[in-house]
Amino acid sequence: ITKSGVSKKRIHFVPDGIPQDRFRKIDNKEFIKKHNLQGKFVLTNLGRVLKYKGQDDIVRALPDIIREYPNVIFLSMGKDHGLLQECLKIAKELKVQDHIRFLGMVSEDEKLQGLDATDIFILSSEWEAFGIVTLEAMARKKSVICTDCEGSLYLVKPENGLLYHYEDVEGLKKAILTLIKDTKKRKSMEKENYKKAVELTNESIARNYLEPLYYKLQRK
Repeated sequence: ITKSGVSKKRIHFVPDGIPQDRFRKIDNKEFIKKHNLQGKFVLTNLGRVLKYKGQDDIVRALPDIIREYPNVIFLSMGKDHGLLQECLKIAKELKVQDHIRFLGMVSEDEKLQGLDATDIFILSSEWEAFGIVTLEAMARKKSVICTDCEGSLYLVKPENGLLYHYEDVEGLKKAILTLIKDTKKRKSMEKENYKKAVELTNESIARNYLEPLYYKLQRK
């Protein structure tokens, strides 16, 4: 923006946010039963299933994790945009097909139920401008592992999540195992994420960013 000739003083940052209803309570007992998640350690990805979203890398990371933790399940919620069959093929080749659940398009209620059943949320995308899905997972008090894309660099700090490079399956695997083993660290991240999500509701953004900016510009 500055390269186009706009003064830095005239540039104001306003983050993206989520509606307050992403925090609402919802019963997920039937969801857990329906998708056989009882007693499972659930890794969840939320988003369209296509190459740059990287769900195939999560599948590739599973074999070594499952050898150590056989109760791990990968849950994917999002419409297929061309990568689903590749993911299923990889899962079959790696013999982890019984540890994956691709649900396709889900309702808002199902999305929250799935996030509530989650232990670790994973954003595996090559690029995200912000990462609303990560923020939604934070609102449901989840620890997060994300690629170091633009959105994640804003939302994820050492105290509330782990970062890895896109397509770095070993890095992803290491991050998952770190959080599975370190329950205390995971629980601490969950608390930090909830606090951050509360600060980034649409209502909080309007109050803390837009109102002060509006009055500041009005005075000018």
